[in-house]
Amino acid sequence: MQETRRSPAAPTRTQRLASGGEIDAHRHDDHQIAYASRGIIAVTTDAGSWIAPATRALWIPAGTVHQHQAHGDLDLHLVGLPTTANPLRLD
Repeated sequence: MQETRRSPAAPTRTQRLASGGEIDAHRHDDHQIAYASRGIIAVTTDAGSWIAPATRALWIPAGTVHQHQAHGDLDLHLVGLPTTANPLRLD
C-alpha cells in the first residue's frame, strides 16, 4: 500500500463511488463497518482483500490501514464505532 493518512474518528456517512472508484489507503482510531446498498465493495489491507456484495458488511478494526474500491456503481455506507464498542464481539 501507499503512504497513508490518519483520521482520529472513523466517519459515519454514505458516499457514492463510480465503478472502479477508490478511497485511498488510510486508517482511523475507531472501528468501522463498511457495506454497500448498491454495487460491490472491496476493502484491501496488508493482510489481504475482502469483497462484499450488498447483502454483506465488512468489519475494519481500529488502526487497520485499508482502502476501499467500488465494483459497479457503489452506494457505500460507512459506520464509525468507538473502540469501546464491539457489537460483533470480534477480536
